[in-house]
Amino acid sequence: MAKLDMTQAWDSAVRKLNANRELVFILGGVFFFLPQLAFSLLTPAALSPELAASGSVSPEQLIEALNSYFAEYWWAVVISSLVQIVGTIAVLNVLGAADRPTVSTAVERGARSLPIMLLTQIMVTIAALLPLAIAYGLIASGSLAVLGGILVLPAAVVGVYLYIKFSLTSPIIALQDVRNPVDALKQSWHATKQNSFRLFAFYALLIIGFGVIFAVTSLVIGVIFALGGETLELIGTAIFGSLMSAVFAIFSYGVLAAVYRQLSGSHDGPSVPKAG
Repeated sequence: MAKLDMTQAWDSAVRKLNANRELVFILGGVFFFLPQLAFSLLTPAALSPELAASGSVSPEQLIEALNSYFAEYWWAVVISSLVQIVGTIAVLNVLGAADRPTVSTAVERGARSLPIMLLTQIMVTIAALLPLAIAYGLIASGSLAVLGGILVLPAAVVGVYLYIKFSLTSPIIALQDVRNPVDALKQSWHATKQNSFRLFAFYALLIIGFGVIFAVTSLVIGVIFALGGETLELIGTAIFGSLMSAVFAIFSYGVLAAVYRQLSGSHDGPSVPKAG
């Protein structure tokens, strides 16, 4: 079983993204930046300004706020998610498909793989969150609250572990055209064998690094836009947040494609698809 080389995977991801930067820029703009920007501008924040400014939000308040938000804006969440799933498959094809598909072909593959990708993501989410749901259910029961509290941390660890084990389902579906979600889950589980800790470290470094960059730059950008008034601040921060979200998504899928190629033994040769 291949061992993950994090440096090699990162270098491969950057090389592929750089080689396909114009096409990735287009896909990132259409499928990630614009949907996120529309979502940010057309729907309010899940937490009310008063609740967010309070600095102390209880779990009950958070759950109530999220329930109210999704009850009213579920359609926006669904549309945004579906568009980004198509974009995910398209980007992974541009970055990793051996037949060098055109952008239009990559998008067509994204649309064709939408149902299987959606079903697979639902299955992964349920599997990863089920342990935590059970733990919190015990806490809510009252009589088994102590047991539930003890199980929260182990349940969270199990959830993270399952997310890591199934993290390669997206490139497997995109690059192998897998049509069965169970097959995709099995292949991801096998491909990540003996690499779970390395993958956890790699993903954690990526998230932490991006989080630091986002925190620092958003602070500066927020101050600048605040000088122009409330409207400019709202639009400016929405644009910046959507841009950073799109950049993170593109780099994340570049990394996933690189990790998949390395662990599956796929050739990492040059691949610059046509724009047609």
